[in-house]
Amino acid sequence: ASWQGLLAGGAVLLLVAVSAEVLGPFLMAAAVPADALASARSSGAAGWANSSVWLTAEVVCLLGVALAGFVGKRLAPTRSWWAPGLLLALCVGYVFFAQFPATRVPWRIALWSVGTPVAFCLGAVMARWRQASN
Repeated sequence: ASWQGLLAGGAVLLLVAVSAEVLGPFLMAAAVPADALASARSSGAAGWANSSVWLTAEVVCLLGVALAGFVGKRLAPTRSWWAPGLLLALCVGYVFFAQFPATRVPWRIALWSVGTPVAFCLGAVMARWRQASN
């Protein structure tokens, strides 16, 4: 029944990705108004990754990824890690091929690049602890 964990975790990851793609332009517009974008580009601070809106969106996405890890492991057999492992490989592949945020702040880049796999692993480990306690 590992496929149940794979499908459910994959569905949650897909929901997070689609939500981020659909809401992204609206969040970008809210973070950097059009009139401020020109001055931000000239000062080198362009990109919505320098805003609190981006940070909030990133935290919400990481919570969704952690939920995918939890669901993926919770629905997989107790000793099987192949479904969460495959989903983790998808997360790492996304981070590897996606566009990095337009910021020069090292901790924001680290949050974006390391946060997704770490959040997924934390969710999967929490599910394993839950399975072990039952």
